[in-house]
Amino acid sequence: MAEHAESIQQVLVRTYRTTTVVAVVVVLWIWAYVDARGAAIFSLGVPLGMLLLAAVSFQVHRMGPSKGSVGKGKLAFVGVAVGKFALAGLVMYLVSRWSPAQLPYVAAGYSLPVAVLVLKMLGTGLNRHVDAEPVAGSGGNCSGRRVGE
Repeated sequence: MAEHAESIQQVLVRTYRTTTVVAVVVVLWIWAYVDARGAAIFSLGVPLGMLLLAAVSFQVHRMGPSKGSVGKGKLAFVGVAVGKFALAGLVMYLVSRWSPAQLPYVAAGYSLPVAVLVLKMLGTGLNRHVDAEPVAGSGGNCSGRRVGE
């Protein structure tokens, strides 16, 4: 179980790193093609999304059923659950009061870490299930016929 938890931590670290790189590219793109305010709002949403992902990871690893009774850490569990959504709601409210047109940017930034994690998991699943060997008898082409036949 310890090596499984370690691999999950490694996936999360890679997710944070990839999210940071993708966020920088998207911020530069928004800045160049839209406006600086949209880039700033997007870059506000990304750390908020990373914080949400870290809070979910904390809840699962530190207070999950495998760590004993959930009732023991119930107050901390509820505090983290409510706190992450309260923070997200506060940021969304402030952005909507400041500039309602920029709300999609913070929402996109907020969802970026989860999107990166989902794509990483899909890629990992595909790598496990896709056979690198060509189909027998296909000769390397899609028609199933050998070249020259």
